[in-house]
Amino acid sequence: MSMAMNVTLAINTELMLADGSSLRIGQHLRVLPGRRLVCFGEWQGKQVLAKVFMGKRAAHYAERDANGVKRLLEAHLATPPLLAQTSSQAGDMQVLLYEALTGAENAEQALQAADASGRSAITRQLVEAVAAQHEAGLVQTDMYPKNFLIENGTLKHGTLENATVHAIDGDGIRPLGRFFSSWRAWHNLAVLLAKLDLEVLDRDLPALVQRYREVRQLGAGSVSPLLRRLIDACRWYASYQYADKKVLRTCSDVIVHKTSSLFTALNRQPPMSLLAVPSPAELDGWISQVASAEALKRGNTSTVVRHDLDNVPVVIKRYNIKNFWHGIGRAWRQSRAAVSWRNGFRLQRYGIGTPKPLALLEERWGPFRRRAYLLAEYLDAPDVSGYFEQPNLSDEDYLQACRHIARMFYQLKLLKISHGDCKASNIKMVNTTPYLIDLDSMQEHVSCYRFARYHARDLRRFMRNWPPQSRVYRMLAHAFADIYRDAAFLKKAGISIN
Repeated sequence: MSMAMNVTLAINTELMLADGSSLRIGQHLRVLPGRRLVCFGEWQGKQVLAKVFMGKRAAHYAERDANGVKRLLEAHLATPPLLAQTSSQAGDMQVLLYEALTGAENAEQALQAADASGRSAITRQLVEAVAAQHEAGLVQTDMYPKNFLIENGTLKHGTLENATVHAIDGDGIRPLGRFFSSWRAWHNLAVLLAKLDLEVLDRDLPALVQRYREVRQLGAGSVSPLLRRLIDACRWYASYQYADKKVLRTCSDVIVHKTSSLFTALNRQPPMSLLAVPSPAELDGWISQVASAEALKRGNTSTVVRHDLDNVPVVIKRYNIKNFWHGIGRAWRQSRAAVSWRNGFRLQRYGIGTPKPLALLEERWGPFRRRAYLLAEYLDAPDVSGYFEQPNLSDEDYLQACRHIARMFYQLKLLKISHGDCKASNIKMVNTTPYLIDLDSMQEHVSCYRFARYHARDLRRFMRNWPPQSRVYRMLAHAFADIYRDAAFLKKAGISIN
């Protein structure tokens, strides 16, 4: 946050407006330093939602936001009413004041807190809201669940009763247009669906599409293969933009520093007060201090040790250069540390368990890469084989762990993600929840055929950790059969239930 915003727009300060009234700044909801602040506030004795725009284009963005809300209101679609459109007394900020829906809940937070039945009901409400926008000739160009508020919703028997869904991002509201309007509407729906719960979508997509068609009075119809491909493409593109692009530059989640000899990236939310990335020399010193017997791995291609930073245990993984020719081969390619860094953020974005990536370092000589380092959260937990060998493991924990593992693989199937090395030591168990580690071979596939081969290979490698007649193998096989809707993948992987 900029110094100006820290001083001027801190919580509980007064922002004087052009009409002589004042806005008391309340809880910050979203901050874009030097550009925008979204917060709760108090204005003329009432609670409001305030959007404060700064910078050279403040008037442009404020006008666009206000126009979007006006379009929604003219179409009789639910959105918090605009109470005032003004500026700061100094004229350097544009201010929009909306009615505060204090009893409403952000749809993204509601989805995260809900169970499977609740997620289905909320998803249905969002689809209905989007269908109503399209029927009114409008389209939400910044399609995220967080841009919808759910007011007065009561979950009963898998439906959300008496709920009102408000669109709250006027800046993203545009006319649908006359040309290619049908294509734009279906694509816009696909963008939303690609950001919702995978398993809900896998189970409820036909019903959701039928509800969309009902709201728009399009008649009955099945889910077209084109819509499924659109959803997959939108999901892949969003993942690519985030995990392959965004986390390798300075953004809301990551701080990046680059010189001719070193590239560093630091997670902004680590489990420690890490103010700067340690240098390669410091990391090498820490690695050399760890006795060989205590190291997690010492190999030709990588060295892995546990170390305490600010009294918090972390894993340091150094990707070694074996010899001159190996160095030449690695110099032009993205480092394996960077691949693991990207994939860690990718899995976290999808809600799949993995240790939090903390920092990435790449030694460079101009455009050429050399050694690389990855720092990640340390999980004090057994691997999956060690977990099932615990003598006091209850039958309930046994069953839950098997189901959670099968569900994790099914999520990877829906996402078309292959791990590449599913040996037991690469899956940690925190209570009954699996966490994937060693992500430098992980891939997100576009081709369904290629992914099917890789996923079957992952399943085969995982199940090879136990003899086919063992209790673990049999319980895992039953869990896979129960969760996988398409048995062809299990058959391809050679998983049989005895």
